Amino acid sequence: MADFTSRKFGSEGQIEFVVQGATLAHYPDDDRSEIERPRIELRRQDTTWFIESQSGRFDTDPDLFTLEGDVIVKRRGSSNREPVIIKTSGLEVATSSNEVKTDKPIEILAESWTLKAIGMKSAIDDGKLTLLSEVIGRYKIPDAR
Repeated sequence: MADFTSRKFGSEGQIEFVVQGATLAHYPDDDRSEIERPRIELRRQDTTWFIESQSGRFDTDPDLFTLEGDVIVKRRGSSNREPVIIKTSGLEVATSSNEVKTDKPIEILAESWTLKAIGMKSAIDDGKLTLLSEVIGRYKIPDAR
């Protein structure tokens, strides 16, 4: 399939995620889908995450995206949160358990801080982030006004 869009709806009719891509090839023998240039929109109660990469794989039971090649994750800012960008070379996104993880180097960028580490685990809905090793953080002190 070329230039596709697919949506998954929750039990109450809300969109849980939208996935788009340049191409999608489904393999019924192991029920996986290979995606070229995937773009995923994870919709959660109080925020939406936008994820893109060069290639990806989607496995069902449980729903798992495995993304590779220049993975970029973005969260828009809100009145109480800064916008955030996460960059890495590989990422797993488990939509049913709302977990994101990688063992690859990561860089997290916000307006007033940055983090670099090797590997991370995050519970999306809980707002919990665990950096696995070699963590370096920088915080910009706001200008005094």
